[in-house]
Amino acid sequence: MPNTMIITDCTLWLNGKNFIGRMNEYETPEINNLTADVNSTDSIGTVAQNILKVDKITSKATLNSFYKDAFEGVANPASELNFAIYGNAMEFNNGQLEKNISVRLISRATVPKFKLLPDFKAQEKSTWPIEFNHSMAALYYDGIEKYYIDIPNRIWRIDGVDLLAEINKNLGIT
Repeated sequence: MPNTMIITDCTLWLNGKNFIGRMNEYETPEINNLTADVNSTDSIGTVAQNILKVDKITSKATLNSFYKDAFEGVANPASELNFAIYGNAMEFNNGQLEKNISVRLISRATVPKFKLLPDFKAQEKSTWPIEFNHSMAALYYDGIEKYYIDIPNRIWRIDGVDLLAEINKNLGIT
């Protein structure tokens, strides 16, 4: 049975210093790779091949309350914000807790969709949903970089391996 991870206790920070809130829910960045259809004359079909380009990176968060400082930061759709999400991950092996690791997700994003106030339900805590469009996202486990992508700066690393290094070198971009 493969190891599974459960992420708990997530908090959201703005520009590296302002705590903006605890999250009830977070849909992690979804990376949509661009593909090209490849069909050689001697093949029996078409394959959608990744072309090392990204269409977009999106995510969603639901904060457990309305935070005035956070609203002031996300309300300007023209500004790019630096976000950091800190959490704890419990790693299980065959149903047994094996270890706790720190998880950190850092991103640069704009906020294309948010609500002016949180949703209200009688006798329930309010929640405040926010959507993000990322231009950069990085994931760290226990301080070790696992994934880093920066679309405008043409950086894409997985476990420290730069996927675009040779392409950038051939293009004269270093």
